[in-house]
Amino acid sequence: MTGKIGMLFTAAVLLAGGCATNSLERSLPGEEGVDPAAVQAFVESLERKMMQSGDTLNGDPNAFMLLKNGKVIAEGAWAPCRLDAPRHVFSMSKSFTSTAVGFAVQEKRLTLEDPVISFFPDKLPLQISGHLAAMRVRDLLTMQSGHKSDPIGKMFEAKDLVRGFLGSEIEFKPGTHFVYNNGATYMLSAIITKVTGESLRDYLTPRLFEPLGIENVKWEADDRGVNFGAWGLHLTPEDAAKFAQFCLNKGRWNGKQLLSEGWINLATAPQCNVVAGDDRSDWNQGYGFQFWRCRNGAFRADGFLGQYAVVMEDEDAVLIMFNSSNRLQPALDTVWETLLPALRGEPVRPERKTTDASLRTFLAGLTLSFPEKTVEPKLFRPGGKVSVSLPDDNPFHAEKLLLEHDGKQLRATLNGYPMNFGIGSWAENPAVPGAADGERSYPIEGPLFGRAFQQGADEWLLVTVSPNSAIQNFFRFRFDGGTVALEGRFNFDETPVETTGKID
Repeated sequence: MTGKIGMLFTAAVLLAGGCATNSLERSLPGEEGVDPAAVQAFVESLERKMMQSGDTLNGDPNAFMLLKNGKVIAEGAWAPCRLDAPRHVFSMSKSFTSTAVGFAVQEKRLTLEDPVISFFPDKLPLQISGHLAAMRVRDLLTMQSGHKSDPIGKMFEAKDLVRGFLGSEIEFKPGTHFVYNNGATYMLSAIITKVTGESLRDYLTPRLFEPLGIENVKWEADDRGVNFGAWGLHLTPEDAAKFAQFCLNKGRWNGKQLLSEGWINLATAPQCNVVAGDDRSDWNQGYGFQFWRCRNGAFRADGFLGQYAVVMEDEDAVLIMFNSSNRLQPALDTVWETLLPALRGEPVRPERKTTDASLRTFLAGLTLSFPEKTVEPKLFRPGGKVSVSLPDDNPFHAEKLLLEHDGKQLRATLNGYPMNFGIGSWAENPAVPGAADGERSYPIEGPLFGRAFQQGADEWLLVTVSPNSAIQNFFRFRFDGGTVALEGRFNFDETPVETTGKID
């Protein structure tokens, strides 16, 4: 994957306290009829199911926010995560793109039945297939454009993404075949820009972002100024919570109907089946207009590595989860097993003694955790400084690795970039130029945090995280006589890159 090696010393973790202006109203679980013991049980279960154990590095829960009756009743972030830093929410962006289409339909700028080719007469291929001619806005919204696979890669190869989409092969009749399709969502953004003369972000600003108090919105765009639509939006947990509550309110905010209730109902209803499979999967409950259906009558906006905005209509509840994990179903399983019953007013079993006050104390102490063994080091002790020569054509594309240990932190310098890793605490580093956030190399803004976890007498795990990205990177080194074995991996890809260097 592009940018993979460059990310090994640069990556992601999350969010810190403080409420923005126009913040949501706060309450307590007990005051809204929710047993605080259930909230604590939910968090503990989330940690057990998602946090690392043994040699498996899957990523973690990073932050959450729970709303009941329109009020925030619990929130927390796993240190060094924070609750006030916007992060890239990946495909959660799609639900905002759908909402922009809803506003455009409401303003009669377009209809769901408009042919896609009608918006781009100057970018059509020389021969228009019957399938392309039949494709409608509705088909883009439901990801039933007729493609066998997502054309987004070929769209980038074509340089002009709209031309690339319109020129791609469409194997099925539109409206008959679902495939998860980033290209289709980009086209919705391009259509909004075409019919309004504004970018997706600018169009939504007075209609959605400003009324909800979502400020300083960042949304990545291509070189033509078209927001990607399928990804690229940056939000705080509270921003995401406001949007989810807006959907729960059926398009109403502060007593004003911003978007029609009919559109919200249409967008969040199952418009098509996804795949035949396990009914226990939250990816097999149907797909709406860029919203996923869930079990238990809920729906969600959903992003890569577990960015969730879950709307539980029957329970008048919203749950935001920002994760950095490829363990996606376990996170939702935890919601249904431990939290949903309490939101319905059911007692917690077995009975636990948790108060609103003790829950708040518990949540304030959340921290990321990784395997660790505190043993006496043999070859790399405090005060040690080791230079390692790496073989030619190693996967880290570097000649040297410099490791320094002062007792309080480790410093690792690779490719000319020094990164500090705290021992027993997280060390803050400035943003690294060129740091990447996924295949399309979004820049990571703001500080990077590093921490060293000793896993043996001569083995260390280094973890890098960033408040603005879900991606975590892991770098392990093991001393063995005159050599050092190096291994790097991502939280979403357990296939490591490895090499062995010689100590100078």
